Amino acid sequence: MDALVQKAQGAWQPLTPRGVAAFARASLRRLLVMELIIAALAAAATLWTVRHAWFPVISRAIVQLPTEGEIRFQKLEWHSDSPMRLADNQWLALSVDLAHAGQARSPAHLQVEFGRNDIRMISILGFLDWKYPANSRMAFNRAQLGPWWGAWAPRAGDSPRSWRALITAAR
Repeated sequence: MDALVQKAQGAWQPLTPRGVAAFARASLRRLLVMELIIAALAAAATLWTVRHAWFPVISRAIVQLPTEGEIRFQKLEWHSDSPMRLADNQWLALSVDLAHAGQARSPAHLQVEFGRNDIRMISILGFLDWKYPANSRMAFNRAQLGPWWGAWAPRAGDSPRSWRALITAAR
């Protein structure tokens, strides 16, 4: 008998070339279980990142909004300074630049810029413009978005616990 007996390697390590090849002979059940585990880990990592990197910026941006403003019939009704950087960190920046003149740029990975007729998303890959929805009316002010975001946003480290206290402090 041969001294070197090779054991059948179980498919359990999908992050290496040998592990991926082992899944070619694995059962469908084992493959689906491993895919479910990897998908759950990816989803958890994405949600954690969004919660800690983006949600605090959104909370601070809502506090910087004026008391009046809305998006109506594909047009932003803005009664404050433009361009204006609402809030940012290294991952996300939110700003209002009605003419998209480039005066409120940020070194963030993703910048969302609200213009008069569209939203411009700017990243290292370039930019993408989206028109505001036609025949719709959306709030774009602190008085309406603050309570809505406070009710639905998860509580992160610097998310506001009390919108009344935060809005009062911003005045």
